[in-house]
Amino acid sequence: ERYYLQITGADAHSYWRRVVLPPMVRVTRVDLAVTVDLKMPRNLVGEAWEALATSGPQGKTQKYTRTTGLGGGETLYVGSRQSVEMGRLYDKGIETGQSLKDTRWRYELEVHKPRADSVCRAMYDKLSDGEPMELVFNQCAALVGMWFGTRGVNPVFATGQVMAVEDVEVAVRTTQRRLAWLRTQVAPTVSELIQLGLGPDVARALGIGVQQLRLMGFDDV
Repeated sequence: ERYYLQITGADAHSYWRRVVLPPMVRVTRVDLAVTVDLKMPRNLVGEAWEALATSGPQGKTQKYTRTTGLGGGETLYVGSRQSVEMGRLYDKGIETGQSLKDTRWRYELEVHKPRADSVCRAMYDKLSDGEPMELVFNQCAALVGMWFGTRGVNPVFATGQVMAVEDVEVAVRTTQRRLAWLRTQVAPTVSELIQLGLGPDVARALGIGVQQLRLMGFDDV
């Protein structure tokens, strides 16, 4: 069976590692965020917008959108939802109603597939290898800061070592991972196609005979 699971907010921060088991789970979207509390109010969206107007679009991203919500909080969008990555800088205090205007800001990087899977795999592997959680999260924060900085929106928080992300959509590195991929991805797909009456087509696609499919346990061919 296949499942779709969405975890948001503090729950995602706490439980993501329990459900992300590469390569058995494919991540289609992940949001990395850094929240900054300022001692004095600053309109970071306005400052970034003025800087972009002076220097022009930075890096590969050339789409910037500035909006103001009903509560007065501003948001700067970097990129678009059709892109693999999109950034948001917005007044988190106004959104939650927990802080004064222009004092709590959030830099948020929305990553879509296939890179979302690569980001989660990098985090999972680092933690599985024993790297301290705080260090891994700091590297994620640095990744967010670098992403915005290279697009002309300089972050107001300090960044350190950036987490390296290998852009590989499907990376099956060991025998056990290959078997897990066959069990959780290929076998269910073969079963679904056979149930649709496409058994002979499946056999031809796999380069085997129908009888071999039956011997493999697909009795409905």
